[in-house]
Amino acid sequence: MYAARNEAIDRASGEVLFFTDADCEPCPGWIAEGLRHIDRGASVVQGFSGSVGATRGDALIQWRYEAHLRPLAPGDSTECDTRNLAVRREVFDRVRFNGAWRRASDTEFGLMAEGAGAAVEYCPAMRVQHSHNPDLRIFVAKQICHGWGAQRIMREHPEVRWHGGHLRIVAAVSRVVGYWPLNVWGAPAIGRAALAGASALERWDGLLPFRLQAALLTALDKAGALAGHLMYELGGEEPRPSVLAGRTSLD
Repeated sequence: MYAARNEAIDRASGEVLFFTDADCEPCPGWIAEGLRHIDRGASVVQGFSGSVGATRGDALIQWRYEAHLRPLAPGDSTECDTRNLAVRREVFDRVRFNGAWRRASDTEFGLMAEGAGAAVEYCPAMRVQHSHNPDLRIFVAKQICHGWGAQRIMREHPEVRWHGGHLRIVAAVSRVVGYWPLNVWGAPAIGRAALAGASALERWDGLLPFRLQAALLTALDKAGALAGHLMYELGGEEPRPSVLAGRTSLD
C-alpha cells in the first residue's frame, strides 16, 4: 500500500496531501484542522483516530491505540501513521514512503521527514473514526508485525530519533537476546503465547473489569511487539498477520 501511496503522490496536484484508510470516516473539519496546523508552520500533521465500533473488543483496541497519544499536547511531535495524516507536498521532494514493506513505512516516513527538518505536529482536532477489527488475536498478530517493522527501521536508520522511549528499550533488549541460540524457537514461542493469550482474553470478555482486560491486553501487545523485534533479528521475510493469526483474508 505504500507503493500505491507513492503513486498517488505523483498524481496529486495539491500543495497539501491528506491520507486516511479505507476503514476510516473523516469527521467534519478534518481538512480544515489539518490546514490550520500547516498554516501555522507544520510540515507533517498527525491526527487522532477514534473508534466506530461499540463492542468491548473495539474499546480495548482503541484504549491501546490512544496510549501513546494521551500524554501529548497539540503541536507535540510523535510517530506518524497514514490512518490520519496531512503532509506538505514539498516534504515528498526529500522523503517518500518505503514501498518495499507492508507495515511501519508510515512510521519510517515520519521519522525520516523529521530528521530531514520537517516539523511534525500532533493535532487531536483533526479526527477520523476508524473501524477496528475487534478480534484481539488479529490485533496481537498485527502488533507482532509492527514490532518486526520497528526493528527493521532501527537497523536501517540507527540515526533517527524515536519519540517512544519503550521502543528504544525493546530495541536494546532484542539486540542482546536476539543472538542467543535459544531465540531460534524462543521468538516464535513468545508470539504464539501472546496470540494464545489474546484468544483467552476474548473468551473472558465480560467476566473481567475493563481496566484489568486493558492491562492484560497491554501486556500481550508488548509481548507481541517483542516477538516481532526478535523475529527480525533472526532474519527471514516480513511476517504477515494472516499467517500468524491463522486467517486467510486479513493482509
